[in-house]
Amino acid sequence: MGAVIENNLNVFHVIKDYKMKATTLALTASCAFTISILSFPAATDDLQSWRGLPDYSGEVSSHHGLPKLRPDHEKSERYIIKFKSTELLAYAGTPVTTGAEQLSEMKASYTQAAESVLSQHQAETIMHLDFAQASVAKLNQYQLQELAKHPTVEYIEQDHKRYIDDVKSLDTITAMSQTTPYGITMVQANQVSDANATTMKVCVIDSGYQLSHPDLPTAGVTGSTFSGHGAWSTDGSGHGTHVAGTIVALNNNIGVVGVLPSGLVGLHIVKIFNDSGSWTHASNLIQAVQLCQNAGANVVNMSLSGPSSNTTESNAMSNFYNNGMLLVATSGNLGNTNFRYPASYDAVISVAAVDANKNHASFSVRNSQVELSGPGVNVLSTCNNSNYCNKSGTSMAAPHVTGVAALVWSNHPQCTNAQIRNVLNQTAEHRGTSGRNNNFGWGIVQAKAAHDWITSNGCDGGGSSDYTWQYAPTFNSRVCPIGSIPGTVTLQNLGSTCPNHNKIARTNEYVTGLGGAGGPGCYKALQCR
Repeated sequence: MGAVIENNLNVFHVIKDYKMKATTLALTASCAFTISILSFPAATDDLQSWRGLPDYSGEVSSHHGLPKLRPDHEKSERYIIKFKSTELLAYAGTPVTTGAEQLSEMKASYTQAAESVLSQHQAETIMHLDFAQASVAKLNQYQLQELAKHPTVEYIEQDHKRYIDDVKSLDTITAMSQTTPYGITMVQANQVSDANATTMKVCVIDSGYQLSHPDLPTAGVTGSTFSGHGAWSTDGSGHGTHVAGTIVALNNNIGVVGVLPSGLVGLHIVKIFNDSGSWTHASNLIQAVQLCQNAGANVVNMSLSGPSSNTTESNAMSNFYNNGMLLVATSGNLGNTNFRYPASYDAVISVAAVDANKNHASFSVRNSQVELSGPGVNVLSTCNNSNYCNKSGTSMAAPHVTGVAALVWSNHPQCTNAQIRNVLNQTAEHRGTSGRNNNFGWGIVQAKAAHDWITSNGCDGGGSSDYTWQYAPTFNSRVCPIGSIPGTVTLQNLGSTCPNHNKIARTNEYVTGLGGAGGPGCYKALQCR
């Protein structure tokens, strides 16, 4: 039997407490929150009585024998339906297998089976999230209660909305001689070279990107868009163009400069908001991050948020993070202590805003999930129509953290996403009460301090870890950790399955496809001899 998850509704209530983000360098969780998933009673009469639904007995249509709803009960809402993968494949008559050659068949079977289940309930299917074993559909209340009883359904939850997180747009400025926005110096981006940024790709999920802007890069920029949203290379609201400018505006003697101003960093744009819209759904955001991952992104910026948590979205963010991506999102602009999502998931860095004097912005949300801060008040960046403008909001703070993460990581590609995250927290400029606090998190992100820390201490603080590997039979070209004797590195062949398959081989990490002495496969560095 399935379950329905609905937040802040009169029908069911879900109580969900997520683990607080790290309060130590290792981001050790200090408390947790629980999800209560309510199952339906077996008897329809009991269910109707419990939920206060009208009695549909005797109102049977000729189509599939399903009750015919009165007009006032036919309103449909958008839901995510999470299926039980084994049961769904069994329903489709497809055996569960881990073999790569059967994966495409399993995916096709999943989609067909999910479509079959939804069509049985006359649901309006919107899309299938195959990698999450979930589908998105519009359901009325009767379809909702009946679908939740299906043996292949694990749970059903609302597909919550996510909103753009800016507060206001100030004066528009035409072309001008180059200036450095205060935020770039505040986060020390001007003190670290981005000459190695070709190793990184940043993904911006937003309203688009004015590709023709003279102060924004065009080379190495790719993009994706949602159906009906227009080209990713246009931006109806200018929000995405402003966010992107903080990260990548060029050092070219005009306008402004971004955190990575050389034009070397890879950039992928996902247009999740249409030209007139300011909100989207959690399922779209999951799909957008998947598009970022498909494009090879290392760091993802999400200058958006919503008030309700979503189990499918949370699980997806954890999977993306565990697969090596660094996820950054806005804490929110309501000036209260409420949790906003996706920033308040443990897998995501929640960013608060400060002003030019490093004071906490009055609109910036304050809670236990805030991890880092960035400049977010009157931030000057690129805008539509090849202009520039000042904007305020945690939407403006997040790209400072995103840019710094990519900048530091580009200079230390041997580090993992979790290590970069830890170091950014460790080296942030502390503000407010001692330790991590709800206003600033660990403090204002600092590029130079983080870069210097890794240079001196290594990714984990155990000495230099700047290994460089050659795809050669001996596998012995690298720099050993401080105190180790130079020589070869012992490699363990792990076969074809890599725990971290998208990483270049470094100490304590993995690599695929090596030829030579060990043959192709996945290798782990065991020690430096």
